[in-house]
Amino acid sequence: MPDTPIHSPRCDCRRACLGAFVLLAIAVVGSGWWLRTARNDATKLLVRSHWSAARAQLDWLLWLQPNDPQLRLMMAEAIARDDSLLAKSDTVRATEYLGGISDHAAEAVEARIREARLRFLLLHQPVAGERLLQRALKLNPDSIEAHSLLWPILDMTGRRDLVEPIFRRLRELRTSDAQVEILRDWFFSQIDPARFTTGLDERMGFRTSIDEPFRRSELKRLVAFRQQEPNEPTGHAALAQWFQQDGDIEQARRIVEEGRTISNTLNDSFFVSVLVSVLIESGELDQADRMFSVWPKPCDGHGYWNAAGQLQENLHRNYGAAAEMYSKAIAIWPGPADWKCQFRYAACLALNNEKENAEAIRTHAQDVQDLFKPDWQKRIHEAIVAPHQPQNLETILTFYRILGRDDEVKYWKRAVQR
Repeated sequence: MPDTPIHSPRCDCRRACLGAFVLLAIAVVGSGWWLRTARNDATKLLVRSHWSAARAQLDWLLWLQPNDPQLRLMMAEAIARDDSLLAKSDTVRATEYLGGISDHAAEAVEARIREARLRFLLLHQPVAGERLLQRALKLNPDSIEAHSLLWPILDMTGRRDLVEPIFRRLRELRTSDAQVEILRDWFFSQIDPARFTTGLDERMGFRTSIDEPFRRSELKRLVAFRQQEPNEPTGHAALAQWFQQDGDIEQARRIVEEGRTISNTLNDSFFVSVLVSVLIESGELDQADRMFSVWPKPCDGHGYWNAAGQLQENLHRNYGAAAEMYSKAIAIWPGPADWKCQFRYAACLALNNEKENAEAIRTHAQDVQDLFKPDWQKRIHEAIVAPHQPQNLETILTFYRILGRDDEVKYWKRAVQR
C-alpha cells in the first residue's frame, strides 16, 4: 500500500499568509492608484474653476489624508477663489486649512503667504498677515512675493517709514526689467501714498467711488483694521496718527488712551512713537517724557530721534542736545523729506549760537519744502510716469538730489539708461 502524504497545518498557514499578503499588496497598489487618480481629478477641477466639485473631491481625500499639505493648499484655493462663498466664515475656513500646514513642510512658505493674503485683503487683519509674512521670510528670506505683500501692509497701517529695507531688498531680488516699476512704487509709497494704495483700497472695499477723497477711504480702512484686530496696538496707533495728522489732536489723544488699556502696547515701538508724538502736540510734555523713557528697544529711527529732539527743545530747553537729536532724525528716512524737522533743527542751532550752520539748514529745509508745493509735485508726477524722456529723468534726479538721496539718483540712472 503506497504511502499517503500527510497534510500539514503549517503549510496551510503559509498559504493563507501568502494569500493575505498578496491581497494586501493588491489593495495598497489599488488604493495608491485611486488616490493619485482622485488627486489628479481634483487638480483638473481647480484648473477649470469648478470650485464646488473640487471641494467635494478634496473632502474625501482630506478625510483619508488630513495632514497632506498639498491637499490643504488645494482646499484653501477651492474655498478662497469661489465667488459664491462670500461669508467671513468661508475665508476663516480657508485660513484654517492653510494654518494646518507645518512650517517644516515644503509648502510652508506658500501656505504662509496665501494665509497672509487672505487675512489682510479679506479679513482686514494686517497684523496677523504681517506675522505670517515674517514667518515666510524666516523660511525664505528671498521670497519676492512675501516682501511685495509686506510692503503695502506697512504702508496701509501708517508705517511707511519702515518700508525702505523692503524696497532695497526687492531691488536686489527683482530683474532689471522691473527696476523702474520698483522705483516708481517707492516714490508713490513715500511721496504720494494715495496713488500707491488706491487700488488696494478699492479691492478691499474701502474706496467705493472714484470721487471719494483718499483721506476718507484711508479713515475707513484704519477703522476697519482696528475693529478686526482690537487687541493689536498697531490699529490703535495708526488710527490715532490719522486724527493727529488731520488736526484733531483731542480725538487722537482719546484713541491712544483706549489703546493703552490693552496689553503689551508699551512694548510696541510704533504705538509708543504715536503716543509720545500725540502727548507732545497736546502740550503734555512731562508725560511725553515719561513715555519716551520706556521706548522699547531698539531706540532708533526717525520717529525716536525726532521725539527726543522735541523733548530736549521744548521741555528741557537744551538746544544743543536738541540739535544733535534732530541731526540724527533728518539723516534717517523719512528725515530727508521732513522739512518741519529740518526747520526745528535750524532753530535749535540758532538758539545754540551756531548761526552759520543754522542758516544753511534753514535754506535746505526751504528747498525741501518747495518740493512738496503743487508746481513741483506736478512736475515730478509727470516725470515719474514717463521717466525715459531725458527731461523727465533730469527732473527725477533733481528731486532726489535736493533730498540728498544719492542712492535714488544712482538707481534711477541705472534703471532708465541701461
